[in-house]
Amino acid sequence: MMDQVVVLRWIRDHIAAFGGDRDRVTLFGESSGASSAGLHQMSVDSRDLFARAIYQSGSPDSQWSFMTRSQAHQRSTKFFNAVGCGQRYASQSGDQLLTCVRRLDARFILDNEWVQSDFMVRVHTYIPCTSGRCPHNLVESATRH
Repeated sequence: MMDQVVVLRWIRDHIAAFGGDRDRVTLFGESSGASSAGLHQMSVDSRDLFARAIYQSGSPDSQWSFMTRSQAHQRSTKFFNAVGCGQRYASQSGDQLLTCVRRLDARFILDNEWVQSDFMVRVHTYIPCTSGRCPHNLVESATRH
């Protein structure tokens, strides 16, 4: 989500040059984009950068759109093991793990990114996070307020 926040800030700062109104920006998302739009509504990093959001075929509380830190760690470990970087660099720094992944062919990474299945659908290896606040925490926080 951090890349999307950068874009939303750019839009806020430059929309007038295109004839737009910074106070009337609407996010639209379909499927995972809908989840992302909803997560932006809950995030302190982005919720003030747009006025409204439209969701189509997804929502921020969809089972597939967030996971706990523990789930993220388990899935990342499975992915790194699937591409041959996990066991080799398990006791190494994140930089060495990143160096290993960067040496891999992009097609090989894509062929191995689906590492776990839940509820008869494949679950994404990665989920959005912003400034250390992952969607799991945003959804829990929103339901308490």
